[in-house]
Amino acid sequence: MTARVFLDTNLWIYFFTKKPYDKALAVAEVIAAHSDDSSLLVSTQVLGEIYHVLTRKTFYSKQQCQAIIQDLDRAFSPIVPIDTATVSKALEINDRYSFSY
Repeated sequence: MTARVFLDTNLWIYFFTKKPYDKALAVAEVIAAHSDDSSLLVSTQVLGEIYHVLTRKTFYSKQQCQAIIQDLDRAFSPIVPIDTATVSKALEINDRYSFSY
């Protein structure tokens, strides 16, 4: 079974802004390593956060961000939806392992 890889929003921001550059390169390597095996996951929440950060900090125009979101949707489909069951599981993991949420 192939391990699934989920990249947090911050990692995608490093990738798209190239800041800091060393982190952007590391993220690019992870993406490249998983681009052919469908193991990389992207959620609806992450897509929204990417759009918000990249447009709010004026790294990209709204149109450019829309294109980025569409590209991610095509590349990493299906996109993982965030529903109440997912949030409940995240809270459980947060409580059990002290992961941030």
